[in-house]
Amino acid sequence: SLEEGAIRALEDAILLLPEADKADYCRAKEEAPDVVQRDSNPLWFLKFEKFNTWDAAKRLAYYWKARCQAFQERAFLPMNQTGEGALGKTDVNMFSSGYYVFPGYDDEGRTVIVNDASRRKKKDAAAAMRHSFYLNHIAMQNEATIEKGVVFVVVLSRISLDIVGRASHERTAVAIKAFPLQSHCLHIIPNVKKARSFLDEAIPFIFHCFPRNKSNKFVHRCKDKNEIAETLEKHGISKTVLPENLGGNWSYDDFATWQETQIRIEWELPLGQLDTFGGKYQARPLSQLSQEEQVERKRRYNVLHSRRKRRRDRQESQSLERQVEDLHEEQEAIEEEGKRLQTLLARAQGLMAKLPE
Repeated sequence: SLEEGAIRALEDAILLLPEADKADYCRAKEEAPDVVQRDSNPLWFLKFEKFNTWDAAKRLAYYWKARCQAFQERAFLPMNQTGEGALGKTDVNMFSSGYYVFPGYDDEGRTVIVNDASRRKKKDAAAAMRHSFYLNHIAMQNEATIEKGVVFVVVLSRISLDIVGRASHERTAVAIKAFPLQSHCLHIIPNVKKARSFLDEAIPFIFHCFPRNKSNKFVHRCKDKNEIAETLEKHGISKTVLPENLGGNWSYDDFATWQETQIRIEWELPLGQLDTFGGKYQARPLSQLSQEEQVERKRRYNVLHSRRKRRRDRQESQSLERQVEDLHEEQEAIEEEGKRLQTLLARAQGLMAKLPE
């Protein structure tokens, strides 16, 4: 077929690349051919480059070079969030904070990714780079995203910018060069009040991290979350794929459900009540598993059960932390209003003092 011929041409083009550029791909192909096929399907790269085999070959080779740099000895393990693949347990725990989420698709089928780095409790540029690989790995499963691009929604706050740090530009540079994806549009939602100087510095920095598609970058300064939702709906992002803090109907509990569904698929476990695929995904029934495979399936179920319990505990803790943050914000607002009223009172008293008796 034409696709098979294009793949063969891509492989021939990779052989013509300099040794330093192709070495990691060749080693991955030799040591983990199934992972290479599953995680970096050559058709994704060919379709993205409009079947320009030379450009697709350079992109695919660079993907594996960058992946080896980011994951080191785990580079040839499957790209999943089981904690036993390319992402280790620490990576998975950080990813579980929900600072990046996949709430769904826009009106044209593009993957929507929402980033709120304030949900991430610490800086870890290396882990964030590995998360970037996983994010793009998930997005690449969607053909509409490869063809039309990714929709990013970034919640911008002082905390998020401090945690993201300057390393985010490096991650974006790698993503642009390595993945068969591009950013269709970027929506920035400032979550700061009366801080124009901060926004004047922060917004250009975020724009610098998304150098492609300059005409598709938007800053939405809205008075409340309902206005945010109405504004984004005009850009094809419905409330069903917007988090509740942005005026949508999507809950971070849905992210936990998505995570468990994704892990079950990656571990080839039955979905049970989590099945929303209409039977498109089917795990092998227990009767078809060997004794050893049955033991392994039971172990994986136990791991998921333990994670579910830890996640509930973490969610309760995060909920309390956010309540404290909300109270601090309310207190600051009250203090600001008190200062404003004190100023007005002093001004009124001054005017009263000038009036003739």
